Amino acid sequence: MDWIFASLYTFLAILGFVDVIRLMIFKFFKIGRQKSSIIPITNSDDAEFTLRKKCAEAKWNDSETRLICLNYSNEEDTEKILKIASGDYDFIDFYNIKDSGKKKQHLLD
Repeated sequence: MDWIFASLYTFLAILGFVDVIRLMIFKFFKIGRQKSSIIPITNSDDAEFTLRKKCAEAKWNDSETRLICLNYSNEEDTEKILKIASGDYDFIDFYNIKDSGKKKQHLLD
């Protein structure tokens, strides 16, 4: 029974060591590019949940991820939620997309 715990402990130790080495390589050599993720917001019901979920994923991945939040909603509540979130996170860019087709075209180019 002891060999099971010893092998599990050894496996987890090796896994942790490999993860630390991976993080060091990514940190010191800056492998990879800055990533961007586009978040479309259509209503105020799921705006905060969606935004905070994507922010948590960006922080968890420990990368220099920029989040681009496109607000398609015409509700004032959504804009309030996004303004509050903009104070909490500095790696998010917010764009209001009302009904203008030109504006949508310009932002996605």
